[in-house]
Amino acid sequence: MMIGNRYFFFALWVTTFLFWSLQSKAVDFEAYLKRHKVSAVTLKNSSYCEWKNETSDNQINGYRTEELVRIASVSKLFTSYLALKKFGPFHRFQTQLTIIPVGNNLVDLEIRGSDDPYFNLEKVFFMISELNRMGVEKIRKISFDSHFRVALNWRQSMEVIWSEGMVWKPEIHRNYVTQQISPEDSQKNLQAALNTSGWSNRAKTSYQRLVRNAKAERIQLTTQPKLSFQEISFNENMSPRPQGGKNFVLRSLPLFKYLKDLNKYSINFLADQIFLVSGGVPALRDLLVNDVRLRESDFQFYTGSGLPLRDTDRINEDGERRADNLATCSSVIRTIQSMAQFLNSYPVPNEERAELNGRQNLLLSDVMMVIGTDSDGTIGARPNIAKNVVAKSGTLTAVTNAAGYASTRNGIFWFGVFITGKGLRELRNSTMGLLVSENRGGKEVTALSPVEFDEFIPFDSKSSIRSYEPISVRMN
Repeated sequence: MMIGNRYFFFALWVTTFLFWSLQSKAVDFEAYLKRHKVSAVTLKNSSYCEWKNETSDNQINGYRTEELVRIASVSKLFTSYLALKKFGPFHRFQTQLTIIPVGNNLVDLEIRGSDDPYFNLEKVFFMISELNRMGVEKIRKISFDSHFRVALNWRQSMEVIWSEGMVWKPEIHRNYVTQQISPEDSQKNLQAALNTSGWSNRAKTSYQRLVRNAKAERIQLTTQPKLSFQEISFNENMSPRPQGGKNFVLRSLPLFKYLKDLNKYSINFLADQIFLVSGGVPALRDLLVNDVRLRESDFQFYTGSGLPLRDTDRINEDGERRADNLATCSSVIRTIQSMAQFLNSYPVPNEERAELNGRQNLLLSDVMMVIGTDSDGTIGARPNIAKNVVAKSGTLTAVTNAAGYASTRNGIFWFGVFITGKGLRELRNSTMGLLVSENRGGKEVTALSPVEFDEFIPFDSKSSIRSYEPISVRMN
């Protein structure tokens, strides 16, 4: 009888131990900050929240979860969700090209855009190659409308290739966070890029690099591009059916691939342009209030990138004339989860399933960085959380943030960590590691093969010029 009792109590102890060891453990963020001896300012102004996916009580746990904090580039997740809801993840922006023969081996080229936010140098190179493929080398006149915007060198890998003043430079045009590229800027960029005889050696090198990257994706570009034009102008009143003209279309990548690049490398210019074409602040407010069910007091937005507005009439708590995007930690993770549900339920067209390796649904990892898998992203490899955490970083002076979800053996945890103070990036990263370790370690996230920064191209095999009927209704 005594032996039986011993076995009973031993079995009870083992069962109890296993039960508690399998339970989810919330991160005590306040204690964690104090253990790292952060300043009183950091302790007062930082925020952390987490939410287990399977819980039915809708309870968000953490530290200062309902206080407004500066979210910096975590704002790009809000921009991503806004764009996904407006256009759909598989939307391809279509640029209409009308080619009109005018004699003497010359043509006129009319370009009607659809607000493609990614018409950079590489996309212009692709357009030149496609025109050459169709036999177009000499153009008399190029006309374009206000929905066609070109900014050559905003992606950090692209160098300033042409002479000063000929390339639109975001660091000079500081108001790009609230304004789209002007027709004058687009005209300067087209003048610089479309005349191939004027390319510098650096321009030629950039083109050949694109040829190699495209070939790796089974896309053939001409190796000897040749294009010239006599004049170029902005024209908002082009006829939709010019006499003797034939219409073609150049298609972008699917939107979700733009967003993956945007969030992985935190590209400010792209975020602000996508934000503007998606409706900007009013559209985001409607989305967050009506779809995510947030209160208007839970957020305050000015830009799509998370960069602050400067020289405004607003004075912040530090006495600076600037306005930052603000949100509560809980509103951030509710928005991310809402975006995940939208992606998971969105029908994948048959022709796009190859892009997802046969998957029939989209995941957050298709539009956000997977730490470790996307090892050249803004957070890096981080071996302790590699392939277990999907996140977006956010960094400004004295602000270090991250938000997303952790895949653990105890389940999925949505999280946000917002730390105020300088030099605290490792503290942010270790907080994500603590969330994983407190929940019995990580489980690998499903993700597509990563594309390195300098290998990314903003078009694919479905982007090539094809016949197209004119757009009868212009999107405003």
